[in-house]
Amino acid sequence: MKEKNKVSNNNTGFTLIETIIVIAILVIFASFTVLYMGHLKSVNVRQAANQVYTSLDKLQVKTMSKTDIPHLYIYKTDNGCYMKILTSDITAFDSSVFDDTGTKLGSASIEIFQEKNGSKEEIKGDKFINIYYNKSAQFQSDVSAVIFKRNSEYKIKLVKETGRHIME
Repeated sequence: MKEKNKVSNNNTGFTLIETIIVIAILVIFASFTVLYMGHLKSVNVRQAANQVYTSLDKLQVKTMSKTDIPHLYIYKTDNGCYMKILTSDITAFDSSVFDDTGTKLGSASIEIFQEKNGSKEEIKGDKFINIYYNKSAQFQSDVSAVIFKRNSEYKIKLVKETGRHIME
């Protein structure tokens, strides 16, 4: 008598199709993760621009209602981008004033630029932006725009004559 070879139906391995499906699902998941991370970086830049935009409104009201003229300073340290509202007019960078105690706008990877007298200048090192109004709510500083940039770019235009600020 011949013995029949029994074929085992107890297959515990993965088939090629199953492996391809798992890899396809992982690729889709990874691509969504990468896209979402890029979106998060752009959200941080928008938040920084929105904080400055809102502070400009408050600064304008404070200037018209107080005797001292408040100044909005935007600066960078190694730990991030910050802003501070002070009543003193600071003309040179002072690390004891421009420290990490200001309102944090975002990480140090956000680039900040100012447009001043027709040229664009990056804010880093001992550079800072000084924005202030006069009592009739007009901008007194020479800054015509503040630009926040990383993956996306947000620009706050400052209209000197009217004191308006527009975010693009």
